[in-house]
Amino acid sequence: MARFKGRFVRQQEKDRRVQLSELVSDRNVADHTKNTEATDTYQSIWLPGERRIFEPYQVSKDLKAGCTDCGSTLHITDIVTKTNCGLGFIITNEETENVPIKIKYDMGWQKRGSGRKYDSMSGVGVAIGNETGKVLEREIRSKNCRTCSYWEGKGIEAAHHDCPRNWYGTSKGMEPDVGVSLIKKLEEKKCTVSTLIMDDDATTMSKIQKFRQNIDHDITKWSDIKHVQNSLGKKLYVLPTSYRKSIRNDDIAHLMKCFTYAVHSNKNNKQQMQNDLSAIVPHVFNEHDHCNVRWCRYLKNPEKYTPTIQLSNLDLKSKLSKIFQDYVENIDKLVPCASTKENESFNNMLTAKAPKNKHYSASTSLEARVNCTVAQKNESFNYVSIVNVECGLSPGKVTENSSNQLIRKRKLHSSYCNSKEFKKKKLDKKRLARNENNVLEIREGDTYKTEIDMLCQNMQETDVISNPLIIEELTQVQNIQPSIPCVYFDLETTSLSLNCDIVQISAVNDMNVFDQYITPSSGISKYASEVTGLSMCNNILCYNGRKVNSCSPQQGLQNFIIWLQETIPEKCMLIAHNAKIFDAGHQD
Repeated sequence: MARFKGRFVRQQEKDRRVQLSELVSDRNVADHTKNTEATDTYQSIWLPGERRIFEPYQVSKDLKAGCTDCGSTLHITDIVTKTNCGLGFIITNEETENVPIKIKYDMGWQKRGSGRKYDSMSGVGVAIGNETGKVLEREIRSKNCRTCSYWEGKGIEAAHHDCPRNWYGTSKGMEPDVGVSLIKKLEEKKCTVSTLIMDDDATTMSKIQKFRQNIDHDITKWSDIKHVQNSLGKKLYVLPTSYRKSIRNDDIAHLMKCFTYAVHSNKNNKQQMQNDLSAIVPHVFNEHDHCNVRWCRYLKNPEKYTPTIQLSNLDLKSKLSKIFQDYVENIDKLVPCASTKENESFNNMLTAKAPKNKHYSASTSLEARVNCTVAQKNESFNYVSIVNVECGLSPGKVTENSSNQLIRKRKLHSSYCNSKEFKKKKLDKKRLARNENNVLEIREGDTYKTEIDMLCQNMQETDVISNPLIIEELTQVQNIQPSIPCVYFDLETTSLSLNCDIVQISAVNDMNVFDQYITPSSGISKYASEVTGLSMCNNILCYNGRKVNSCSPQQGLQNFIIWLQETIPEKCMLIAHNAKIFDAGHQD
């Protein structure tokens, strides 16, 4: 008895199996050699005397499917040469060099930035094709190596190892350096980088100007429109600190909306976009000489036009004009409405594989995780099966099923999130949540603020304002009936404008009198103070120089409603001078 592959067999049977195994092995080697020689040239793919059938339908179907990289449709006219092989032939295209491409570039760091300090130990930059959305090149910059740090602490030179440290500058300097390095690699592969799409937060373009001495073409810069909107918002939301009485957050939101509409509605239309951006500031100041009838309602019907916002401060107008003029002068970067959302998506995918609360840049672990992210970005979730097949392993049935489910779920989620209904619903939910939060903050008062417990040691517990009282809807009457009780009321305000604050509510019904002072959110104008005798002194409301008891606007209006319900249980009629235009508008 003998042992063959873990089993006991007879000696003759073992010799027969060994001989058969060697024969099969020799045949496999011969077949492999034949296949290798056959793939050296196009002509050797067909063996001598071999015949194949040419299928026009299949060829046209493959051409219609398009290029697997960019998706563009292929045509039979693109054929340059063909190689005859028996009854068949191989079609080839002309090899081209210096193909102009547009790339999207952005840098991501493995540490969260606070907005004031950026000191990440590593960063990853990727160049993504504008047409394909695939990662073309990637670069890693790391300032730390665990092995080097260990031996440097002992004062001993580290032995030769795979060191990930390749950067000795600041973290902010990584982005321009990586951008130049990526362009160099693409140029070496005979790809002409004609356009670079990125944000405006780094000096990458100035670094490229030095590198352009080695190339014979220009590189155009397109700005990421989302970063442009964010930078505009940061500039506008600091204005209320200097112009508190002249502009509100709602006004800034409307200006942002106008800017977004002017940019996206005029994509690839330089002159029209420039005109619309220049007309935004005069439009909100009720100057419509440069407006377009396509979006300005004043030009359509001046008599019924009601402005959404109406600003009047001339200093504020000058400040806004200067802000928007910067974008008008750089209109060439905004016209394409380019975006780097693919780069942001890549950074988000990398965060899942290399979390920012973990330190992977001190070893080659970060590089492996970046490579996996690139494979997932280019090949989707089934990149694991593709790698297994390339390594000669089984793709894995469970792995393929799981990847297909993730791909299907991703497509459904993407199609739903990109729909107009979803985006509109998302904006409505954000608006409702913001309004509800503002109401709750007013009712609760100050509950959370920096050092609020230390600075206000004698602060008593804040009473929560009760829910607003629900009253019946007011009805309009044509004739005043004697049986209906009348209440005469009057309001005193900080100024004569429609957006001023109420400082006093007074009402009278027979012998019943109501008088309530209200603390305004802003100062009282000089003209209004001369008429009413009310003034603000150190945030305290005074009447003829003497302090008066006042409350918040919400509490004052609720006190007025409670007084009406207690004084006149039945329905009553509110009467005031100029109530329809002025007083009623403030009561609403």
